[in-house]
Amino acid sequence: MKTGCIRFFSSVLSMAWAGCAFAATLTPGGAEIVVTKKSPPVVKFAAKEMKHFLDGVLSCDVPVVDAPSGTRTPIHLGGDKWAKGVGIS
Repeated sequence: MKTGCIRFFSSVLSMAWAGCAFAATLTPGGAEIVVTKKSPPVVKFAAKEMKHFLDGVLSCDVPVVDAPSGTRTPIHLGGDKWAKGVGIS
């Protein structure tokens, strides 16, 4: 589990260094991972890995969806139209 935590937090640091301007507090039942159906296999794999990690950390099922629901905090993986719409490429 320590390796997973280290990988996750190193990814967060990478996003911070890349200039990611958005941060959110994730709560049990309040997050979803957004991956479009057209995403490449590596993005779908990343979604499965992130889901496994977040399920454990938040002690709940974090759904992987192909479009944001509007009721949960979305975590976008890959370059989808929603991320691009807010200036993330």
